[in-house]
Amino acid sequence: MQFRDPLIPGHLLQRYKRFLADVNINIHEKPQQITAHCPNPGSMLGVAEPNSTIWLSRQHNPKSKLAWQWQLTETQHSLVGINTLNANAIVADALARQTLEPFAHYPTLKREVSLKSPTKKPTDTPTETPTETMRVDFVLSNGNTPPCYLEVKNVTMRAPTPQAYASFPDSITTRGQRHMRVLADMAEQGLNTAVLFVVQRSDCQAFCPADAIDAKYGEALRHAHRCGTQIYAYDCQLSPQSITLRNALPILL
Repeated sequence: MQFRDPLIPGHLLQRYKRFLADVNINIHEKPQQITAHCPNPGSMLGVAEPNSTIWLSRQHNPKSKLAWQWQLTETQHSLVGINTLNANAIVADALARQTLEPFAHYPTLKREVSLKSPTKKPTDTPTETPTETMRVDFVLSNGNTPPCYLEVKNVTMRAPTPQAYASFPDSITTRGQRHMRVLADMAEQGLNTAVLFVVQRSDCQAFCPADAIDAKYGEALRHAHRCGTQIYAYDCQLSPQSITLRNALPILL
């Protein structure tokens, strides 16, 4: 995935209200403080420390209220892509180039497909069939085998442990729990489902769910895996010009 323009470095003053960040930057050798859009709803544990060097892109959408958008953070060991919206673009690029090995045999994809599946949760009205819905990121097909329903999750956190593990989520995600339940139900029905964790950093040796932050998500992920959902994690090579999927990481459940 290529950035439209080369990114501009700055120094983070603070992130607040989740989606706003005050940043010091130099434009044409003139220091100034700006407010940038922070495209990440999570806690951003370890990647939003004040005084960090971060990288920004210009907003080209005339409807944008802010002229700048935060894209990368420099940490001790790696650049980290904090824009959760980029994860799907990174995967779409790899799928189009057929460089993502587990899915290289799917030449056709649809994006943002709405799904509904039965759940096993009890309801107050026995005659009603409880359902949960989600919008799956990709439906992959090749015309010869059943389609694959692929959900993409963005990972920025390196677990605060001696091991260099990428970990998700960095805050409680009821939406993510629901997604895993839907994928589990679909897998139990014999459908081909998968979740791909895009680790937007290059300093991790494996992936594990963040049970200490959201134990219910970890349980839902493991249940989906037991039902047949395939789990993958890939790290990334990052620069102020582009982000590319790099290596598959071991999955620790």
